[in-house]
Amino acid sequence: MKKYTVRFAHLKERPRWNIGDKIKFKEKIGIEGSTGKSTGSHCHIDLVGGEKAELYHLKDINNTQDEIAQLNYFLYDNSLYDGHFTITTYYGEPKYFKDHKKVHTGYDVVGLKKNIFWPRSYEGRVTAVFNHPAGYGWVIYFVFEVPDD
Repeated sequence: MKKYTVRFAHLKERPRWNIGDKIKFKEKIGIEGSTGKSTGSHCHIDLVGGEKAELYHLKDINNTQDEIAQLNYFLYDNSLYDGHFTITTYYGEPKYFKDHKKVHTGYDVVGLKKNIFWPRSYEGRVTAVFNHPAGYGWVIYFVFEVPDD
């Protein structure tokens, strides 16, 4: 089994989840917001290999092709939101790199409805919930496991 940690950031408020809680397909994670250094309501989502419970930054992410594929599964259909969503900043976005001098190793997404849901068939487990006002605002981390190929 391979472990991955996915982060949902800039949530409107503290998610109701606590460390150790398990989440299943279509359970509500929280509501997108504009917390931290965000300039507008959205959800930032990124992923790293392994199990993380401490703050990590975009500059710390060195995704493998497998990790990028796992991140993309979160955006595979409209299950992340209750219906349609738009990606406003893509993984590796050139304009983001030009403006911030670092690679955007995640996605910024905006839903027509602001509720965010767990879109994977694999169960997730909460490893961190915190507020990072200087950057990501309200954040939640989930670890999940995927069988080896």
